Amino acid sequence: MDFYPQNDPNLADPYQAFSSEVGYTPDQLVVSADVHLVEVYLTGGVAYARGDLLSFNPATNTVNTVAAGAGATAHFICPSNITAAQSTAHAAGGYLLQVYAEGDFNELAITMQGATVAPADLLAAKGALNNAGTVRLRKMN
Repeated sequence: MDFYPQNDPNLADPYQAFSSEVGYTPDQLVVSADVHLVEVYLTGGVAYARGDLLSFNPATNTVNTVAAGAGATAHFICPSNITAAQSTAHAAGGYLLQVYAEGDFNELAITMQGATVAPADLLAAKGALNNAGTVRLRKMN
């Protein structure tokens, strides 16, 4: 029995023996690999879109979408699309959802209730998020 991997053509590179290469397409919303999530409850009856800015109620640990003109209330970012029926079911069942709470995100992919963010709202949201110090919006072309 040969215990030397250099003699086995299948194990010519022992560091590659049990690895595989997977293609990765960068996400338009997430800019960095250092992203952290927190678990919160959804507000029922609300449709959430991926990239939506979310306000946070610490008393109930719930999030809601940020409406136009209220960018300063932004706290988190929604990671996925959720219909109003799904959010109602989540709220009724008491299920938690993970939302983006830390990392670098593309400000051009951020939305408010599924719509493009106005420049004034983006400025207010960046201020609120910078104040918290965890979510950073960066302009990516």
